[in-house]
Amino acid sequence: MCIRYRDKVSLVTGASRGIGHATVALLRKNGATVIGCSRGTDTDIQCDVSHTDDVHRLFDYIQSTYGKLDILVNNAAIPCYGLALNNMSDPQINESLSVNLIAPIILAHRLYPILKKAKSSGIIYVG
Repeated sequence: MCIRYRDKVSLVTGASRGIGHATVALLRKNGATVIGCSRGTDTDIQCDVSHTDDVHRLFDYIQSTYGKLDILVNNAAIPCYGLALNNMSDPQINESLSVNLIAPIILAHRLYPILKKAKSSGIIYVG
């Protein structure tokens, strides 16, 4: 166990599989308290980061349960359907931008007050 992560509260979005799932496991192995979230029900908390109501609920949960957040790993993303931009429909473009670009910014903005409470906090963007 790595002492560096002991007493650290971490949030990993897109935690149900892939890089997010592996990040949750690694942080937990190294002593961090980890909140894994995804749109599915197979993580610690269900949260669609592209829905502001879910983001507010997530903030309230972290605030009331832990009072701070040390590490935010913005990992949630959706593929661009394997299409070139000129072959994507307007709804596909909107969904891609909403999840991959706008949601991480809104999440960081909303969680900033509890990130600021930690002695040393950080935001990691996976992309």
